[in-house]
This record gives sequence, C-alpha cells and structure tokens, in this order.
Amino acid sequence: MQKVYLRALSAGFYDKQTLTVAAGRPVEFHFTAESDAGCGRALYIPDFGVQLISNGDEKIATFTPTRAGSYPYRCSMNMFRGTLEVTP
Repeated sequence: MQKVYLRALSAGFYDKQTLTVAAGRPVEFHFTAESDAGCGRALYIPDFGVQLISNGDEKIATFTPTRAGSYPYRCSMNMFRGTLEVTP
C-alpha cells in the first residue's frame, strides 16, 4: 500500500503541488485541511472518483491507478490545485 498525505492550508494552497505514486499498486490517500482553508477543505481527484471533505479531520480514500500519467487534483472551486504523478 502506497500512502500519500496532503494538507490544505489557509494560505490558499495545498502543502504539496505534486505527489508521486506507482501504477498498479493500491494508494491510501490521506487528506486534511486547516479549518480556515475555505474551498480547499474539499479535494477532488476526478480520474479516480475521489471526493473528500475535511473539517480539520483526516479523510482517507483508497484507489489503484492502472496507467502511468499526470492526474490533476483540485478543490471545489479549482483554486487549490496539484498533480498526482503516476509512474510505470
């Protein structure tokens, strides 16, 4: 299991703009947000069907990427953004 961690900051961005995982291996995606992170409290990774909302608590999604590539993640208003890089 590959574990990645992402936090939405009140400054208006995620603490990591790029996360890297390997294709074909399950991912455990841990997401938290500062209480005053606004729209950043929501996280969407459309290509993997991930939708998480944090009110300061940790939310976890699991999925398995099957293809290498770059997959965007974002908040509900597309103001916080980043990329999940899936390597072969």
